[in-house]
Amino acid sequence: MAKYSKQPPHVDDDIIKEGMNKYKHHKNPYVMISRSISHRQSAKYIYYR
Repeated sequence: MAKYSKQPPHVDDDIIKEGMNKYKHHKNPYVMISRSISHRQSAKYIYYR
């Protein structure tokens, strides 16, 4: 996690929008978005935003 410590804990809105469009039919789109993002730290911040 040291690699990401300098960055503010947020993920691009474009990634979220793209994920929501792609997984609109899915029960929990955030899970799918989090899987598509390489590091889970970001996904956590998307989910609790």
